[in-house]
Amino acid sequence: MLLFQPFYPEPADVPEDWCYKFGKHSGKAARRGAAIVLGDTAAVYAERDLARTRSVLEKLREDSAIKVVDAEDGLATVLHRGGK
Repeated sequence: MLLFQPFYPEPADVPEDWCYKFGKHSGKAARRGAAIVLGDTAAVYAERDLARTRSVLEKLREDSAIKVVDAEDGLATVLHRGGK
């Protein structure tokens, strides 16, 4: 359900908080999902905490176990929505 969270009416803090946790998860699928959902959440809601989101995505971008493009796409969306 987390991957589809941005399309539900819940506040953005719900998927963001989970993504921050999953960004540190031992499973690569969880980390990849966090990268994707942080970008999707930014596209729909914008981010509550741009600095924290950016930090998580920059770390995920360096993660060789996941698809780097997912973290790069998420980061690009976050930065675009954050005006930075």
